[in-house]
Amino acid sequence: DHDDLELLRLGKHDAWAPLHLQAMAEAVKVAVRCRPFNGREKERNATLIIEMAGNTTKISDPVSGKVKDYSFDYSYWSHDGFEEDANGYLTAVAGSKYADQQAVMRDLGIGVLENAWHGFHSCVFAYGQTGSGKSYSIVGYGSNKGIIPQMCATLFERIEAQTTDTMRFEVEASMMEIYNEKMRDLLNPKMTDKLKIRETKQLGVYVESLTTAAVASYKEIEKQMDVGAAHRTIGATQMNATSSRAHTVFTITFKLFTKAGDNWGETKSVINIVDLAGSERAESTGATGDRLKEGAAINSSLTALGQVITALAEASGGKKTFVPYRNSVLTRLLQSALGGNSKTLMVAALSPADINYDETLSTLRYADNAKKIKTAAVKNEDPTAKMIRELKEENEKLKAMLAGKGGDLSALSGGGMQAEQLEAAQAAAAAAEEEAKAAKEAMLAARAEVEEQQAKLAEFQKKMLMLESESGWSDELKTLRDELASRDSLINALKSSGDADAVVQAQEENAKEVKRLKDELAAAQAAATSAGATFDSQQSTLAMNRAALEVLDTADMPVVEQQRAVREALASTLNRSGSTIDQKMIEEVLSRTQNA
Repeated sequence: DHDDLELLRLGKHDAWAPLHLQAMAEAVKVAVRCRPFNGREKERNATLIIEMAGNTTKISDPVSGKVKDYSFDYSYWSHDGFEEDANGYLTAVAGSKYADQQAVMRDLGIGVLENAWHGFHSCVFAYGQTGSGKSYSIVGYGSNKGIIPQMCATLFERIEAQTTDTMRFEVEASMMEIYNEKMRDLLNPKMTDKLKIRETKQLGVYVESLTTAAVASYKEIEKQMDVGAAHRTIGATQMNATSSRAHTVFTITFKLFTKAGDNWGETKSVINIVDLAGSERAESTGATGDRLKEGAAINSSLTALGQVITALAEASGGKKTFVPYRNSVLTRLLQSALGGNSKTLMVAALSPADINYDETLSTLRYADNAKKIKTAAVKNEDPTAKMIRELKEENEKLKAMLAGKGGDLSALSGGGMQAEQLEAAQAAAAAAEEEAKAAKEAMLAARAEVEEQQAKLAEFQKKMLMLESESGWSDELKTLRDELASRDSLINALKSSGDADAVVQAQEENAKEVKRLKDELAAAQAAATSAGATFDSQQSTLAMNRAALEVLDTADMPVVEQQRAVREALASTLNRSGSTIDQKMIEEVLSRTQNA
């Protein structure tokens, strides 16, 4: 088993791939894990109510004795049958069925990495009552590292082993929590107020302005995890001395670049690992004050998650039903994981004690509903690279057909393809590859044009500031008023002296000077108005170009959805309300998108 795990870590074992990668649409995979008794349960002489045999988990009602059976993809028995080695790691004793941290990693974590290497988004979320062992499976303690640290270590082991001149990798990490229905950036708490939930066709639901850190080694990503963990919201209750008071989301963005000829292809995978705060009952936790409010918020979001899981399970069974993703921040963030473009795993943590029967039964029902959900993951790769890859694959198939016929083009006619057709297909493939290259170059040129316009706009704004400074409109107006006041004083003084000729002469000079100053001020104001109009025009053009780039992937969406996406993109770029966006601007953006 240890040798198999090492092969899996380095991506050299084929046993796992057929099971997890052969289908695009698959059910959410569910694992349940039963922990040992904790100190509180031992003090109350709790009795065991959980049994596991293979993938079947049984729970016994401590009052009636009735047994309920549930079947899952994985059932991990971690209640007993273990010993602690010299390093503090808990390992199975001979003959026991104890599932250690490496067993969980082998079944779940390695599968998530395989998804990443093949360009699929993944999500792992842990559910269970407070103190049931969720964080132990996801994060771990001491030498018993959980899924996140083991997976990160394996990720960089693979990267180091597989990086070549034709293959390279990029990894980014982020960490956030949902506390009392508000998102908090754990890597940079100062960004918390700027976090917003957004959605695009390609990325699905994501958090805008969330801090992401580029990491190049396990030590670097471990450092980011430590930073995030230090900012997590925890608190003591009667059931758990270090109870998580918020849902935590750790995200790894993985990019794989492969070179074929002169072209670099790219696949991108987003791995979300969610440690949900535990469900709890106030009478069990002894929560009061802020702890009570936190517990209410936790239970509210978990109830919303339960409603979403139930609705999705019914939808997977063919029933038309509304899925209330927007009932909480948690369900909104898990929208892609549960009902969209992602391969999803659920780890349900179980308490083995009779005193927690109701909560454990609720967790099992939760997990049983979750396994009925089906998601449809798609490979996330650069569209141009995908087109080139598919054309090359088709070309190789044609070459193989030709080789199978002894190199005789005419022999293919018996299989329904004339030699001329084969040659035409090969020519079409080559032409399509060139067309794909041209399309990519056009896209890069369009982006370069936008960047150039941004640079021009910045230069224009700089010139506007200089113009305002140099023209000194406000200073000139003050000077004009001062001169007028000075001349009025002079005229009054001349009147007082009785020099009528001097008064007339002064009034004439005053009128000429006033006219000159007013003409100069009017010219400066006209220049400012013209510059402002040019600025508004350039800003509008830049906004439309930005919006066109943002909504390029909406071409296959309904017109109403396209218009909505464009309106939101323009409103965001111009920093205006969507209701103020002119319909002509929306039509212009859609026209540019179609041209692109």
